Amino acid sequence: MKLLRAIFITALSLSILTFGFSASGRVYLRELITGVDEAEGALDPVPSSNAQLTGEASSMGAPDSDAPPADEDGQLQWVPIEQDQPTDSSEADGAQDTKATALKLIQAPVDESLYYYRSVLTEEEQEMYDALCMCAAQDSDNSSSPEITFHMDPSQDEFHHAFSRAYNALLFDHPELFWLPVSGGVFQYSYYRPILSDDTYKVTFRFNKRYTDKEERVRDFEDAAAELLSGVDLTASDPVLALQIHDALIDSVTYDKVLAESDASSDEVDLSHTAYGALVSNSRGEARTAVCDGYSYAYEYLLQRVGIPCIVVSGLAGDDADSAAGHSWNLVQLDGEWYEVDATWNDITVDMMEESDPQMNDLVAEALYNEEYMDRLHHFMYNLTTDEISAFEPDDSYRFTSSLGWVTFLSSSVHIRHNGEDSETTGDYMTQYAPVAEGTEYSYK
Repeated sequence: MKLLRAIFITALSLSILTFGFSASGRVYLRELITGVDEAEGALDPVPSSNAQLTGEASSMGAPDSDAPPADEDGQLQWVPIEQDQPTDSSEADGAQDTKATALKLIQAPVDESLYYYRSVLTEEEQEMYDALCMCAAQDSDNSSSPEITFHMDPSQDEFHHAFSRAYNALLFDHPELFWLPVSGGVFQYSYYRPILSDDTYKVTFRFNKRYTDKEERVRDFEDAAAELLSGVDLTASDPVLALQIHDALIDSVTYDKVLAESDASSDEVDLSHTAYGALVSNSRGEARTAVCDGYSYAYEYLLQRVGIPCIVVSGLAGDDADSAAGHSWNLVQLDGEWYEVDATWNDITVDMMEESDPQMNDLVAEALYNEEYMDRLHHFMYNLTTDEISAFEPDDSYRFTSSLGWVTFLSSSVHIRHNGEDSETTGDYMTQYAPVAEGTEYSYK
């Protein structure tokens, strides 16, 4: 009988990774700046320091004919746009067929080449990644992966570091494993060194805790994703499809302001940080409610399912480097070139503006009512280069002008990726490997 030189069972407790968790939330919504050149009767090309939401602009004239109706006090009112409903059974049947097609797409295997962060791992780290993915996805309790051969001592820091990289890459690549960081469970591994071997170790991984109602939640998650994809043209080109999915996502998701403003020290990870929160509900049961990493993982998941390369990156974002806070966003590859997309910041809503300024004047209301202008705002962080998003400067296209004056909702901002130097602190071992986005062919402009 072979003698085992050593048998160890080691519980490798994983603290919940904090990459991408954001309490900064709406950092893209900055001071409203309005202005009007009274002397010339023309729009002031430069924001004036004393013209911020004063009553001057609203006194310059009546709204354009395209503006919403006014109430008795002359204040603009919002009129909901009614959505067309299917008028006959054939339209309803068509919708069901589209949903079924989308669900098949959701449940089909994903091309392994779309798992970008797996590709940057070493060969042994990839084996570890695959083993973790296998045992995490299995349904049975205490499930284990096949025995894997390593040339790293599992009791040493080198192995633990490799494990952290593999686990981090797994979470970044697989948003469908939404339950993994919130399950409260940990991976364990057992290993031994074969007799007469000095540098070979046999390791088996297992996940020690099953997520409650996992099967039901997975079904809900897939159904919600199929529902969203059923509303887009799945036969469109990749650039058009990526845009349609982006728009459908921000149209359906509500930013979890309550979580973003809560105490971030809680040991429990809310589903708002996951693709499940964005597509189904957060941990409080609020439908399609998420923070930045929830938006990012949902966008990645949906693009993966239609075969478009998309990854999540993590770092800091804000008005400037000094005030920037934790944030997550995406990189999308179209025709071989990478583009930066921040769906969270693009999700600018009227409700958000009303909260920041309950006494909105007519100029602000007119801007928010203008579909063309709002469409521009909803894509100000869409398909940018890395240089552009790193030091964003809004141009004149983001200024809304009318007979009332002008208003802008944007100002300078920064997106700063994690560089890997503080991986032990941030828990982000992968963003440092994200490509530089240099694509310009499909700029939203």
